[in-house]
Amino acid sequence: LEGVAEGDLALQQRVRVRTAGDDAGRADVDVRPEEAVHLRTVVERKGVKLLVDALNEVDPARLQGLELEFLGKTTSSWPPTRVLGLLSDEARRALADVSFLTDLDQPQALAHLKRPGTLAVIPSLHDNSPNTIYECIEEGIPFIASRAGGAPELIAPEDAGDVLFEPTAEALAGLLGRLLT
Repeated sequence: LEGVAEGDLALQQRVRVRTAGDDAGRADVDVRPEEAVHLRTVVERKGVKLLVDALNEVDPARLQGLELEFLGKTTSSWPPTRVLGLLSDEARRALADVSFLTDLDQPQALAHLKRPGTLAVIPSLHDNSPNTIYECIEEGIPFIASRAGGAPELIAPEDAGDVLFEPTAEALAGLLGRLLT
């Protein structure tokens, strides 16, 4: 905040999801995502269990052919085997693939997320001001995010219903189900 006090930096009151009339940063409900990417360290506070629980609630027919990817470091408490073990048999059969990308730096990760058909899923349970939301907005990456922490402050109220969900498996499953039609 030192730069702000000196007048070197300016703070924005709110970042709009839509800029200049385009759909940058929005989950496009007209295009079914081909890949859902959890892009945080694989730990519970970043919503990994919430995402898996939600996927288990989505109709397997809607998950058919979807690739699920975890983009970020795994941890000793949340290794890939634990994540995979929590997916229901129905969800695992329906998903085209489940993978873990743990070695990408930030520019590589952003380039990976910009691929057509990719939906960034940010299900954090606690986050003051998620940088991943800023990055998705800036880079035009479609995303959905939980309402936990400071996420709602980053999204214009008229866009919140399209991209934010309550941090519950039921709410995330409902939004994913609508997007995966």
